[in-house]
Formats: sequence, C-alpha cells, structure tokens
Amino acid sequence: MADPSAAIAALRGFDKLNPGHSAIPEVYLLSAQILAEDLKNTAMARKILEHILAKFPGHHVAQEAKRCLQALPA
Repeated sequence: MADPSAAIAALRGFDKLNPGHSAIPEVYLLSAQILAEDLKNTAMARKILEHILAKFPGHHVAQEAKRCLQALPA
C-alpha cells in the first residue's frame, strides 16, 4: 500500500459519520488489516477484530476477522 497511514486516516471515523451504514464491518476489517500488515500495530488490530466479532458475529466479514485474529502474533 502506498500510504497506509493515510488510508487509516481516511477510514477513521467512517462509522461516526455514517451511523448504521452497511459497510461498517468491512471498513473495520480493512482498518484492522492495514494496522496489522502495513503498520505492524497488532494490538489495535486485535481490538478492532475482536470488536467485529462481538458486534457483528453474523456478518460475512466475521469469518475473515476470526482468521485474521488467529493469524496475529500473540
């Protein structure tokens, strides 16, 4: 990714600006993936992934969130 920090900045607050938007779980997942893979912030990525599983357990991104969470270093 060209500028992961800019991507995170663009995604931050999407849920507040667009409450109830159907893309919120995907935005959370993308944020967690960028944090973990590009910015190496696994602690924050873990928090977001756990939030996805808690708040959107039936959403189609929950399975991917679970896989990402399991792949994070302890």
